[in-house]
Amino acid sequence: MLKAYKYRLKPAKKQETLINKHIGSCRLIYNWALEQKIKTYEQTGKCINHMELDKLLPALKTEKPFLKEINSQSLQGMTKHVDAVFLDFSERRTAFPGSNRRNKARKLLSKIHEKISNQRNNFQHQISSKLISENQAIALETLNVKDMVKNHHLAQAISDSAWSGFATKLEYKAEWLGKTVLRIGQFEPSSKLCNVCGYHNSELTLKDRVWICPDCKTPHDRDINAAINIKKFSLLE
Repeated sequence: MLKAYKYRLKPAKKQETLINKHIGSCRLIYNWALEQKIKTYEQTGKCINHMELDKLLPALKTEKPFLKEINSQSLQGMTKHVDAVFLDFSERRTAFPGSNRRNKARKLLSKIHEKISNQRNNFQHQISSKLISENQAIALETLNVKDMVKNHHLAQAISDSAWSGFATKLEYKAEWLGKTVLRIGQFEPSSKLCNVCGYHNSELTLKDRVWICPDCKTPHDRDINAAINIKKFSLLE
């Protein structure tokens, strides 16, 4: 198992200014290159490529001297990027570039998804580290996620939970620390079996969060009962 490390950059104020200037200049070049390609196509019916656009950059730098502070490779990279976007559009893989409203919405949605993903990932790391450090062994139930997401009432919640990613974190952290992860089969009736007397409640449905065993009269919280049974099954195996 390979380890990966993430680092958060904390630039000084001067560095932050330079980074923002760099990003802003690249955005300017992207929009400028896009405008040049659109104008050329409308006027001549031909598409100007990134090499021809690069030849126009020196004149643009004279017009906008601040661009001289940015390395040429970054600016030329933007003209190549515009080329790639137009190629995708010409082959109908993407919408026409310059659709600002669509792009802003897409970027906003992408940021929201990224933030949620990072928060979920961070939470899973914290919980998995806590569980592995505090226990010698962890018992997991193997779930048939592929079939479970076919239930449209559960699909979104299951996908958002990222169960497989959490299980993976538990397993590799257990390996690092010499702990054990036990798994039980997906067909074990962990929720429907009374952990006290063994009665099998075949009529239990997903909406039933609590139930009382008709044989021994023990009240059960569905999740706690399942957890006890998962522990029992894993030790038997």
